[in-house]
Amino acid sequence: MVAKLKNECGIHYTKKIESMLKDFRLSLELNSDFHQQIEAIFHEDLQFQENYFEMKVHVLTTGFWPFEQIHTCRLPDQIISWKQFFEEFYSSKFKGKRLKWITNYGIVNLRANLNGKKKEFICSTN
Repeated sequence: MVAKLKNECGIHYTKKIESMLKDFRLSLELNSDFHQQIEAIFHEDLQFQENYFEMKVHVLTTGFWPFEQIHTCRLPDQIISWKQFFEEFYSSKFKGKRLKWITNYGIVNLRANLNGKKKEFICSTN
């Protein structure tokens, strides 16, 4: 579809969408690599295993996405420590690039098993 648009409208018309799709692919790879590294480091740490949760980060290129930071939500300590792990991981892969966290576009899924019934609570950080 993007290739057809590029042929019809030119490379400048599709540049942003191509960069956005590239960001999605890169984010999938980064999240996979990050979780593999975390599991390798902490696989025998019982305290870590008790506090484990899944965190997905979308790394988006500035200028291609229409995001503005309106406000930031206060992150729990557990998420802050994972955020720091991710920043260290990202810095080791991409020297000189820095991350800017836009937390007001986040989503939190909380899954629980209450009295044998599965419940899911979905909340926006906005």
